[in-house]
Amino acid sequence: MARTEEGRKAAKACGVAFGRPAKRRDDQKEVVHELVKAGRSISSVARTFDVHPATIYRCIKESRSL
Repeated sequence: MARTEEGRKAAKACGVAFGRPAKRRDDQKEVVHELVKAGRSISSVARTFDVHPATIYRCIKESRSL
């Protein structure tokens, strides 16, 4: 157990990313916001980015809070 913890700390110090990779990138979030603002439907934007419509709503909510 201690060796595992040491290895994780060493990896983090070297900049290794842990966890699930993000499906949405920051530049995609901006495009999503612009498309919705331009009048495209939530479902069509979701199909464009191959995500669930709830993800699009979350992107919009996050961009409003920034």
